[in-house]
Amino acid sequence: MAIMNQTEPPVHAAWDDYVHIGPGTLGGRYMRTFWHPVYRAQDLQPGRAAPIQVLGERVTLYRGESGRPYLIAFRCAHRGSQLSVGWIEGDDLHCRYHGWAYGGNGQCVLQPGEDEDYASKIRVPAYPAEEHLGLIFVYLGEGEPPELRRFPDFDRPGVLEAPTSIERFMVRDDLSSNAKRKILCDNVKTLYGMK
Repeated sequence: MAIMNQTEPPVHAAWDDYVHIGPGTLGGRYMRTFWHPVYRAQDLQPGRAAPIQVLGERVTLYRGESGRPYLIAFRCAHRGSQLSVGWIEGDDLHCRYHGWAYGGNGQCVLQPGEDEDYASKIRVPAYPAEEHLGLIFVYLGEGEPPELRRFPDFDRPGVLEAPTSIERFMVRDDLSSNAKRKILCDNVKTLYGMK
């Protein structure tokens, strides 16, 4: 008869925990296989960064000077300073503490006062981010992300935009009924996992 170590949880314990969504949890690994809307695009101007939390993970969302959104680690790999308080040059985010710069892919591209080749050895986590329908979507899963799901009827100009309040959407003039607008809004929120 084998003797079981009572201090270790049973092997199946991790599979019983599907309600937590933090990194490394069963629910978290599952939820990270989807794109998530995390920010209104109009609220993130070029050259700005914002600290956000997605699926229990703190990260830094920023928009480069090109207008493209990026999602990288919350803290700098050097001294652990919060990256969202740094500054943006081009599409690189600079840490406020010592000026280390990270590209949108998480690769360190500049380290003032260090050997030039050392930056290539430093990388922080980075995740794909895309702007669609007035929202910024991010994918926190491993490997290549699936294509962000598009709905041709929503992609036409003036059909749907994310306004000041998520409960109010701008819709086509031919959808004049409040009931039709509510149904459309509820469907969009369901498709993208919003409440």
